[in-house]
Amino acid sequence: FIKLYYILQKKLTAMKRCEDSSNDCSANKRTKTTTEEVIPENVATEHTHEIVCPVQANGKEHLVGITKFSNPTLPPIHGVIKTRFSDFHVNEIDLEGNTIKLTQLDTTIADEQESDAKANPDNQSVQIESLPSSQLAEELKKVVPENIISELESLNSNPSQSSIPIPPILEKEVRKKVHFLIKRIYPNLATNAKDNQITAQHTNHVSFDLIRSVGWPKKLPPFCQCVLFKENIDTLQAVSSLSAKLNIKPNSIGYAGIKDKRAKTSQLITFRRINAKRLVGLNKRKSQIKLGNFCYVDKSIKLGDLTGNKFRIVIRNVSCESCEVTQSVESLRKNGFVNYFGLQRFGNTGGETHIVGKLILQQKWEDTVNMLVGGKRRDEDERTATAREIWRTTHNAVLALKEMPRIRSNEVTLLRAIEKNKQTNNFQNILQHLPCQVRKLYVHAYQSYLWNNSVSCRLDSDERELRIGDFVLDENGDVCTMDEEMVKSGSYFLENLVVPTLGEDSIPDKFTLELLKNENIELEAIKTMSPEYQLHTSYRKVFIKPVVEDWSLKNYTTLEETLIPSDLEKIQGVESPQVEEDGVKRTAVLLTLSLPKSCYATMALRELLREDTSSSYQATLSAI
Repeated sequence: FIKLYYILQKKLTAMKRCEDSSNDCSANKRTKTTTEEVIPENVATEHTHEIVCPVQANGKEHLVGITKFSNPTLPPIHGVIKTRFSDFHVNEIDLEGNTIKLTQLDTTIADEQESDAKANPDNQSVQIESLPSSQLAEELKKVVPENIISELESLNSNPSQSSIPIPPILEKEVRKKVHFLIKRIYPNLATNAKDNQITAQHTNHVSFDLIRSVGWPKKLPPFCQCVLFKENIDTLQAVSSLSAKLNIKPNSIGYAGIKDKRAKTSQLITFRRINAKRLVGLNKRKSQIKLGNFCYVDKSIKLGDLTGNKFRIVIRNVSCESCEVTQSVESLRKNGFVNYFGLQRFGNTGGETHIVGKLILQQKWEDTVNMLVGGKRRDEDERTATAREIWRTTHNAVLALKEMPRIRSNEVTLLRAIEKNKQTNNFQNILQHLPCQVRKLYVHAYQSYLWNNSVSCRLDSDERELRIGDFVLDENGDVCTMDEEMVKSGSYFLENLVVPTLGEDSIPDKFTLELLKNENIELEAIKTMSPEYQLHTSYRKVFIKPVVEDWSLKNYTTLEETLIPSDLEKIQGVESPQVEEDGVKRTAVLLTLSLPKSCYATMALRELLREDTSSSYQATLSAI
């Protein structure tokens, strides 16, 4: 019965694809081209130059300008991607070219560094630490009045009390001694200082940034670096969750790039002056996040501190033969793919990030906040959807905040800021409560939206050749403009073609100018935005050739089978399941490739599949 069910399901799926292909073209009155591309009425009407677009039911790519292929005549590999997040693995490649992997969950290396740093005590904190507990209180009495010590003891056990000021201390070494002694004697207290005045507070009322700043060994590097392994959660959510547990600001955690949500990923992150043992303790509470490979380093990781990413990908329910896969993979190696900004750049569920960016550039601050807090999203949990509905209908921040899950840190932050600023309703200031990196993501998404559309218009031609006025990279990697002599020389090819992103010092092409005009955005307004929203010009390659390291075919019987082990599963010794001999066998392609930073593996897969890579469309396909 099960075999018959799967056979019928496969036939029905194939029939549905054929029927959809036929019905969509007639129902929407699309015009087919020789490359099987179609023009949707609702996209081309806003542009003087039509954007050709392969529209599919529930597809989203055409909405952000993703419409062209590197090799338009290549037959597709029929398959499904990201059916399970365990089908997509990403490992960061650092600036030295090393592939980042989670290989251990203990703190062995970090512990050795700490021992070495403490072996040669060279500051007062380490010297005092050797004293027995009974003598610490006596040391404090030598530098702090007894009535203040009584107040400290009371504050340590009663967090509702206010902070306690300690009489000014002129000597720096004595102030350092007081900081350290209070921390050691009263575990619930933290201290800060301004000029010569030390103030003690209960830790319930201070950031952990303050708590961890005292007593750090001088010879120990100030940043704890580790591998962040995460699954089915994006980098920003993971960072937000970690910062909440550690009671620190999200922007105090360093990372090189944002990795996919529906994936298992490994990347480097850094924490300033947080002990490795404290971090490894989070592994007990975080099922979607694991931290490992701890060590101490001198510098924090910053955005862009990577050379690329390595991807291990499963394409399920493949219906073509090995020779056809070979043909498609070789074409990908030779011709590459159109280097679009992928759907992850725009929010793979709601697709709203570039719209928020547009509102910011239009300086519509209230609309921006309303979009972030109350905008509708696909596939959200009931509580979040309810909270958004409350905001849309009542604009009552208190009621919406009660319903909004705390994991929605951006929404929670904005709602709290709205309540705090309800007298002024200064929505520009309210938006400032979000981390700067988050706010930049929105305007960068709109910049990417413009670039995608510009490239699609540039490639909308039967003759794909370099033209006079095109920007290309020369043999030294410098950008130059094609002139008549360069075109005739035949020394430059489409793989050299670059298109600039819109920025303060770029000259937009006619397609971008047309799009800006249609969307009521002034070019001068973009160039005069405040520094935090300033867009900078970069020249992005139109075609990218991935390094395809390996590919193979593998049989499986059920969707629950994990076909590629993750870094964590390798540590845990989880073995790949054996294919059941009496089960209905399905075929998957296992693909390993590497891409430069800021390139999207889903866009490479799109070149192979010839189907919309959005989760909403892929969910309609059968992956059993």
